[in-house]
Amino acid sequence: MNDDDEKRAEGVGAEALLDLVNTLDERSFTIHGVQHRGGDDLAELSNARVWLRKRGLLGARRTLATDDVVKLIELRRALRTALAVRAGHQEATAFAEVNEVLAGFPLAVQLRHDGTCSLAGTAAGIPAALGELLAQVVVDGGWTRIRMCAAPDCRWVFFDTSRNASGRWCSMRVCGNRDKTRRYRERQASA
Repeated sequence: MNDDDEKRAEGVGAEALLDLVNTLDERSFTIHGVQHRGGDDLAELSNARVWLRKRGLLGARRTLATDDVVKLIELRRALRTALAVRAGHQEATAFAEVNEVLAGFPLAVQLRHDGTCSLAGTAAGIPAALGELLAQVVVDGGWTRIRMCAAPDCRWVFFDTSRNASGRWCSMRVCGNRDKTRRYRERQASA
């Protein structure tokens, strides 16, 4: 999560989902003369294994197949696309592709021993764990507060803690300030 968030995302699902989509860092701006270098934390199988184990999505004795990593990266790409559409970076026609990917993580209602219901992944292994992660985010309402930064050279994903859920930037101090300064300079130049 971004250091500038005043509150943590509600629910483990939203926090894990934020971590997943931000394993791809597309930021390319300069702050005080220092160029930010992004990267892909899931580029190597060992990194994906660590990421999944750290979040309890892969047991200590389970192996991680290349197909599992492909599904993980495919889900990340779909979620980033959905968030990019919401932020205005992409056209809404991209939702068809997103829904096609999400269909690969089927869920079913499951009755627990304590009498409560939950959504559970119907696939096996990593796809089931990722499906349950998606279900948790939808059920706890976290998805509605997950946003992609409106700055086209940032695209960091953050949990919107604003009262009316209208946050635009991952950091008002960095991206918000750069946008407001740019608009101010444009107004001054046209005046």
